[in-house]
Amino acid sequence: MVSPLAVELTLGFLLLASFGPTAEEVKSALRVSGNTNEMIAKYVQIMTNLAGFDQSMTFNVANRIYANDRLELSGDSKNETLKMLRTEVEEIDMQESANVASAINKWVKDHTSGMVKDIVSPKRLNRDNSLMAVNGIYFKALWNHPFETKKGKFRLTAKKSKPIQMLKIDGLFKAGYFPTLNAKVIELPYYKSNLSMLIFLPDSIDGLSVLEENIAGLTAPQSYKKVSLELPKFKIQFAKDLVETLKQLSIKVLFTNLSDLRGFFTEKINARVNQFTHKIYMEVTESGEDTKVEMKYLVFVFLAASVSASFTDDYYQILAKEAPDENLISSPLSVEIVMAMLYMGAKGNTAKELQTALKLPEDRNEVANKYREFFTNLEGREKDAILELANRIYVNDQWKLVPAYNKIVADSFKAEAVPINMDKNAAANINSWVSGHTRNKITEIVSPDALDRAITILINAIYFKGQWKYKFEKARTHKQIFYTAKDKKVEVDMMNMESNFMANTFPDLDAKVIELPYRNSSLYMQIFLPNKIDGLSKLESQIGGFNRKLYKQPVILKIPKFKIESTKSLGSLLKQLGIKTMFGMGADLSGLISGRAQVSGGIQKAFVEVNEEGAEAAAVTAVVAVHICANCATPSRMSFIANHPFAYVIRDSETIFFQGHYVQP
Repeated sequence: MVSPLAVELTLGFLLLASFGPTAEEVKSALRVSGNTNEMIAKYVQIMTNLAGFDQSMTFNVANRIYANDRLELSGDSKNETLKMLRTEVEEIDMQESANVASAINKWVKDHTSGMVKDIVSPKRLNRDNSLMAVNGIYFKALWNHPFETKKGKFRLTAKKSKPIQMLKIDGLFKAGYFPTLNAKVIELPYYKSNLSMLIFLPDSIDGLSVLEENIAGLTAPQSYKKVSLELPKFKIQFAKDLVETLKQLSIKVLFTNLSDLRGFFTEKINARVNQFTHKIYMEVTESGEDTKVEMKYLVFVFLAASVSASFTDDYYQILAKEAPDENLISSPLSVEIVMAMLYMGAKGNTAKELQTALKLPEDRNEVANKYREFFTNLEGREKDAILELANRIYVNDQWKLVPAYNKIVADSFKAEAVPINMDKNAAANINSWVSGHTRNKITEIVSPDALDRAITILINAIYFKGQWKYKFEKARTHKQIFYTAKDKKVEVDMMNMESNFMANTFPDLDAKVIELPYRNSSLYMQIFLPNKIDGLSKLESQIGGFNRKLYKQPVILKIPKFKIESTKSLGSLLKQLGIKTMFGMGADLSGLISGRAQVSGGIQKAFVEVNEEGAEAAAVTAVVAVHICANCATPSRMSFIANHPFAYVIRDSETIFFQGHYVQP
């Protein structure tokens, strides 16, 4: 059972805030041509008509928007259109998931006469939700003709039936027969209403599928016939996530990181629809001389946004495919920060490519504000754990940064600009700074040769060290087998523990996921373990965002101690993401430095170590811009046994700081 009206109203609301391909796909599915004024008029007319029904019938349609109070709603979100569509907007603190769930559940209960309760669990909500749209329809009516009740049988198959309570009546009804469909149809009117229920009955017991495939466009019967009607008392409860269904209707961009829903907020955020859940309850019963029909419909839409999720997904998908058989540690965040600093000084096609790849707004003030808030939130947040991000721009002392650029990266990215003499000691000085900001875990990021003709070097360093909230006992670490392939195995030091962890099994991924928290920290490590030894590549291609709902449960945990060091050249990878112009003669970095310059290359070095005490990780990304000249070259108790390749991330609720996979001890 579905309510096309409820789904259409929710999609219509999304359309009002959509732009670009997102809007075009929703328009096409809703068959809206031209502007949305006709659609709005249609929905307003529906609301007006529903409000005028006789008191003997109840038909309420209610819409409410719950918006994250950290984000400023645009004026359009509060305008007359929403009032005409009877849509209420409430700003709410999404960090208080229990309060948010309580508010939604109360609203739902109030708008379904107390029949539907506890529709949302706090576990399904988090501070990343930027907006939730709830559409509720409640319908209650009386039949125009009373029914009798008798015992009967409902035929499930040709050989199987089930005893049930049947509603029976003999009378005049609009009814008909469709020979081409081998089916009957009858219209059952409601008391003092222009609404009615149409029931389509195939002749054969197994004929429903064929009938439903051809039912679209069938009209209600026009002539009255004397009918002996028997109808089962029935109750239907139905819940379905409609994401895949809507994709089949060609609504696809809405559910990706390319979704453009900026009409909701004053700032452009990377908001996409994560869930589109349709929930319905319907019951047909008799009460005294009347039969009462009660229907409740609920539709939920969840949208979430974070600083770097979009770029992280794209970057890591390419990286993982390029290194399927290598141990991998990376920090997409580190790359993103350096690319964002470049974007702040780029112009023309160079800027456009960076903006598209990073999913950044065109307004650089919005970009600056986003990263300013990000770095401010990091300051002083961790207690026992150490999390440091540092940015530095080295500038050839024969050149100067554009003053406006110097100011904005210092303010928003906390990036210190340092003049440097590009002599033979320059590389040693840069590497010394990197070593200091990664606790000597990464000691060299540039070589003297890489600085030939260098104008400026942009560097981001991330360092993390945390102790497990639940430490592994060293005495329980033993040599055990790790399968690198179905027919290959090696011995590793396997850590063992039994405790309660946030974890879950995901049949759609054919994998398990566990969350290992750090002590007195908002950060944690998530491990994604495929069920099959050779299942990692497929798993990584499906994970998308590494963000899955987990639940606390007892777990038998075994994971290997491991250390990974990784060096990756970024040029080819960034070009696959569409960042190309900055590496060639057409590069325009004139907002960063006066004179012509191009990016000669980029490199990221990363390190991670996981042992009984906790984890330590570091990453450094460097991009070198060089002077352009005519002859220059262009450069039940869950068992979580991680004894085969797995993926991992170190993150908090909003941002992935490190991620990679472990395939080879």
